[in-house]
Amino acid sequence: MTLNDRIPVHGEERPLKALFEDLRQLFGPRRTPLESLRIPEFHVQETPKEVLVFATLPGMSKKDILVSVTGNILTVRGVQRKGRAYGSFVRVFTLAAPVRAEQGQARFRNHVLQVVLPRLKAAEAKA
Repeated sequence: MTLNDRIPVHGEERPLKALFEDLRQLFGPRRTPLESLRIPEFHVQETPKEVLVFATLPGMSKKDILVSVTGNILTVRGVQRKGRAYGSFVRVFTLAAPVRAEQGQARFRNHVLQVVLPRLKAAEAKA
């Protein structure tokens, strides 16, 4: 027996790796608070009249989110907090069609962000 790969546990010898595997199963994977924060998943849906963007943002409030539209670029910024840890994310979308940013609406209810951007009509886009 070498000291590096076997240690006695309750009167029996077990490989050191097996002991650590038992501890990992008992306490779970070691994760820092920042690792438990995640980048939210966004869903973009385009209809003939509007562009819809949805995201589930658990643990966030309305004050943690900033939505902006410049030209055909939609930017969503947010800050996630979990205990003492926090992290931020930025998602930038290039929209396929021009939109009326001034008529756009963003709603945040039950941790779901919904952005509705009306599309410009073909005649308005050319002007």
